[in-house]
Amino acid sequence: MYAEASKPELWYPDKIDLHIPSNREQLALQKTNPFVCESIGAFHSFIRDKLHRWNDCSDMHTHLLSLDGLSGSGKSTLSQDILTTVKHIPGVSLYPVPVDAFIATARGSPLRSLMLESRELFWKLIYDRQSMIEVLKNIVGANGEGCSIPVSHHYNRSDGSVGPATVHVPAGKKVVMVDGIDSTRILQTLEEISPCPQTRIMVITPPHIALQRAAERDAAQGRRNTKEALMIRTKEFQYLLPQITQQNMRNVDVMYFPNRVQA
Repeated sequence: MYAEASKPELWYPDKIDLHIPSNREQLALQKTNPFVCESIGAFHSFIRDKLHRWNDCSDMHTHLLSLDGLSGSGKSTLSQDILTTVKHIPGVSLYPVPVDAFIATARGSPLRSLMLESRELFWKLIYDRQSMIEVLKNIVGANGEGCSIPVSHHYNRSDGSVGPATVHVPAGKKVVMVDGIDSTRILQTLEEISPCPQTRIMVITPPHIALQRAAERDAAQGRRNTKEALMIRTKEFQYLLPQITQQNMRNVDVMYFPNRVQA
């Protein structure tokens, strides 16, 4: 029997609805039956077996894998586990395509404040979806060959700038991991225009825990103080949750709960 970790009142805004569906509600949303797991061991087994089947049986040299979920949900930790799994598959490498590499607004740009004013602006300004799709479409089309892909928008984390760039992809059979918020939808789009083997993963962490982690991480990185970070992240979560819980969960292969504690 399982129960979620208790809710820290300090981090849970009383007037903000950060509802995430219950287990039963989540499963009811599914168009297909996802693999639901609560242990990293079960997750490893599922991913290992699926990637081995692809490597042994498919003539496609690219397997797309999305890692979706709220900021602070545990995606980065899980990505390291996936990297370890891929390292044990002969002849296959992992090539990361982080969603954050396609942030559409430069650090310090007034557009970053503007995007919090409405859900429409938020989704329009948060990431350059077309650049991400171009990169992935070209990787799939290359089918294991090395390629260089020009994109109009690429985020430079070192100085916070956004501008044109060329993405260089090495040759070889690879798992391409699209790691970040709303990556499920990116793979849905690719399925329609450049079909290839896919695995879509949703990391599900209670919003109050993810919110606390994301705000503390922002403060630790010196971007803003903890109170300001909490206010901004709370607003972001209001826009993210409907998409993640009402839309993306309908289209995932794996639902992973890293924050269950035994009662």
